[in-house]
Amino acid sequence: MRAMIFHHAGLRVLRLALMPAASLAPAACRAETPVDSSSASPAKAPRCVRVLIAETADPVRLRAETPLHPLAADGSPLEEVLSTEWTPCQADPGGALSLGSRPLAAEQIEFPGWAAAAGKLSRRTRDGWEPAMTLPGRLLIRRGPRGLTIINEVEIEEYVAGVTAREIPSDFHIEAFRAQSILCRTFCLYQMRSRDHLAYDVLASEGSQVYVGTVAGAAGEKARAAAAETAGLVCTCPRDGKEDIFLTYYSSACGGSSQSAWTFNPSDRIEALSGDVPCDFCQIAPPDCYRWGPVTLPEATVRAAILDRYPRLTSLDRLKSIEATRQAPSGRWVEVRLTDVKGAQWTLPAEHVRLAIGSRVMRSTDCRMSLVAGEVRLENGKGFGHGLGLCQWGMQGQALAGRTAPQILRFYFPGSSLTRVY
Repeated sequence: MRAMIFHHAGLRVLRLALMPAASLAPAACRAETPVDSSSASPAKAPRCVRVLIAETADPVRLRAETPLHPLAADGSPLEEVLSTEWTPCQADPGGALSLGSRPLAAEQIEFPGWAAAAGKLSRRTRDGWEPAMTLPGRLLIRRGPRGLTIINEVEIEEYVAGVTAREIPSDFHIEAFRAQSILCRTFCLYQMRSRDHLAYDVLASEGSQVYVGTVAGAAGEKARAAAAETAGLVCTCPRDGKEDIFLTYYSSACGGSSQSAWTFNPSDRIEALSGDVPCDFCQIAPPDCYRWGPVTLPEATVRAAILDRYPRLTSLDRLKSIEATRQAPSGRWVEVRLTDVKGAQWTLPAEHVRLAIGSRVMRSTDCRMSLVAGEVRLENGKGFGHGLGLCQWGMQGQALAGRTAPQILRFYFPGSSLTRVY
C-alpha cells in the first residue's frame, strides 16, 4: 500500500515539544507514547516516493560514471548502452523511445545500478540545457502522453534531504534544517494519499516541493544529517478524535503574521492551520523579502497575465479598477474584484492573481494594490509567499533565539504534535 496507510489508531505521538536541542538525536527520538492504548503497533508508512521529474516533449540527456545497460519494462536487456558521455533520450514522433541514435523496442527504460553509477540527467529548455541532476534511487523513463515521462523512485529520507537542501539557505541553523525536514516529510506523505492511482506520488516542482536530486556542499550535508536525525517524524494534529497528518504549508516570510488555510480549503479546517500566528522572527529576512515595493506594472501587462491564467475571461477589457473585496484579519487580500472600462466585473482569489502576475513580482497578497493612470501599483508589501503555515525566515529567527525544531513547529502549527510513522 502507498497512500492510505495512515490508520489513525496506529500513530504514536512523541512528546518533544519542550525537549532540549539535543532531543532530535536518533537515540532520543525513540521515546514514544501511544496515542491510543489499544494500538498494537505504529502505522507503517511508505519508505519510497515516486517523484515526477518531468513530462516533456523535449529530449533529455543522460550519462553515468560507469557504463549502464538499460532494461525494458519486462526486465529484458536492451542493446543500447548508457556511457560516460552525454546520451540523448527522446520520444520520437511515432511514439517510440530512443536512446542515442536509434529507436528502442520498449515503452519504458530502467537503468539497473543507476545510483551506484552516479547517473545524471539534464533537461533541455528554451535557454539551453539545465544543470545536471544527480538522482539517487531508480530512474524510469516511459513513453507518456506528452512524450517522455521521467520518474525517480527514491528512498523517502533521500527525497527529504534533497528537498530540504533546496528549500532553505545553507547557512540556516541546524534546528531550522531539522524542522524543515519534518515539514518536507509530512508534506510528501500527505500528498501521496491523493495520488496512489497515478504513476507518481509527488512533482519535482513547486506544485509539490522543489527537488533536483542529491545536493552537494554544505546545504546537502546539513540536510542529510537533519533527515537522518528526524527520520520517520511527521507533524500531526487531532482530526475526528484521532491523530492524523495534515498539509504542512510553508513559505519564505510571513511578514508579521501567518495566513489561515481555512480560507482556501475546507479540508484544512483544523486548529493547526488556523493561521493568524503573530511572527516577529522573520524581521531578519532580506529587505526585499520582509518588506518590498513599490512595484509599478503596465495595466496591459497585468491584464495579459490574468488572461493567460484565466482563458475563460475572454471578454475582459482594459481594466478600470482593482480592489480587495475580502481581506484576512492580518490585512492580506483574499479576493480581488476586477472592473473593466465596460463596467463588467470579475471576482478572483487574490493568491491566484498574485501567481498570475508573478510570485517574485507580487511577493505576497499583503500589500496595497491600486490602478492609476494605466499603471498597477503595488505598495507597502509585507512578506514573501502565500503566508500559510510555517514562515521559513521566522523559523531561522527562532532557531537563532535557541528554540528547538519541535518548539518551532508547534508555534506555527498550534495544537500539533510530532509523531513517528516508521
